[in-house]
Amino acid sequence: MGTETHIVASDERMVDTVKPIVFKERTGTLGRPVGITEEQCGSLSVHQTGEQVISCWRASWRERLSLLVFGRVWLWVWSGNTQPPVTLEATRTVFSSRRPWWRRLFGG
Repeated sequence: MGTETHIVASDERMVDTVKPIVFKERTGTLGRPVGITEEQCGSLSVHQTGEQVISCWRASWRERLSLLVFGRVWLWVWSGNTQPPVTLEATRTVFSSRRPWWRRLFGG
């Protein structure tokens, strides 16, 4: 039998999390869901294509060091029992036709 684990993000943990930022390619802003306070969830600048919704986030220095040391990113989706398809990418921009430096160097 499996065990069920419930994880609750504490207010203390949420203080030093990545923050959404406004970026020049944005095409709109998503508002917070009904019943959620501004402290729990703020507005989100997005680039919408009809197939994808892209947002940009900035990590604190503490998180950048944590990523360097532990190499882990945790994704929280507040949607109940499922998770929509998502992608996480750590690059300067996703709005460029130029191939990333590692693909130019190593091929692909």
